[in-house]
Amino acid sequence: MDKTEIILTEDLLVINQHDSAEATLENNLVKLADLVRNSENLEDLCDNLEELEKALVDRDEKIEKLVDWTSLPTFGGVGPEDTQGIFSWDETDQLVQGSGSGGDNWRIEEREEI
Repeated sequence: MDKTEIILTEDLLVINQHDSAEATLENNLVKLADLVRNSENLEDLCDNLEELEKALVDRDEKIEKLVDWTSLPTFGGVGPEDTQGIFSWDETDQLVQGSGSGGDNWRIEEREEI
């Protein structure tokens, strides 16, 4: 085997490793999105959304590609009369989107009307 073939083989190995890492990252994003959809309570939902956003920080993807805002789980209580800016709720609290980014964009606040 000459030197050119060795370099080519090493380049192919690097490309294959990159493809494998990309596939692993995609699988992890899908798993995180599933955790969001299957959250058991408001705190878990908030944490899972933050983790998903952290995973997307270095990628040119929006969280909306993986999660449908209109179908996030809710956790009891009557829904707020006006849900603008409220993404989920339970009997006493609601999940809102803050102005942060990179996994620091979600917060739970007390519901004003119950």
